[in-house]
Amino acid sequence: MSDEINAKVIAKIQKLFALASSPNEAEAKSAMEKAHALLSAYNLSMSDVKGTTETAVSSVDVPETREHLWRSSLFFSVCTFNFCAMVKIKGPGSAVTYQIFGREANVASTIAMHDYLVSCVLRLTKSAREVIGGFVPQDFKFGMVQRLGERMQEIRMAEKDEGCTALVVVDTEARDALHAKYPHLRPGRKPSTDPGSSSAALGRQSAESVALRKQIKD
Repeated sequence: MSDEINAKVIAKIQKLFALASSPNEAEAKSAMEKAHALLSAYNLSMSDVKGTTETAVSSVDVPETREHLWRSSLFFSVCTFNFCAMVKIKGPGSAVTYQIFGREANVASTIAMHDYLVSCVLRLTKSAREVIGGFVPQDFKFGMVQRLGERMQEIRMAEKDEGCTALVVVDTEARDALHAKYPHLRPGRKPSTDPGSSSAALGRQSAESVALRKQIKD
């Protein structure tokens, strides 16, 4: 790809990420989907879009006043998808802080994607209440988050099969940074939910409607 075409694509992606912060949910969703599709289609990284060659791993704290286990699970999947690592730190009461390790651009992408997917889960949960009797919101959310995580993993596995060794390096450095700071880190407890419930099954089905990297034509 020529420098001229590359510059035009990057400019378009930057505009799309700006639109992804729109208060209009439909507009924000569409912009985020198109931005990630262009990143994938042109084999670009977030650092290309930001116009930087930074490679240093840093950490960012994302505090929440109340922990939601389904959001913790989703955050972990999104971190992995964006070549970051995450540790959850308990605070006073029900507060929690997510500490994300990774390159600056990847951390920013993680937070933006997490916020976008959370809005999708909440919106679809609200709609699903009217579909089945005995609806269990938590089971639906975990079913949806589980399937979203599987889909993200499938995308990354396909990239590895295509020989994207550079991505493995970026992923490893984030995990190394986390374990260097927390050498005795233990896995957290698994959430309590019924993966075989009708609500969880509906959640998994609903997750298929959320575009992660939908290919589009420029």
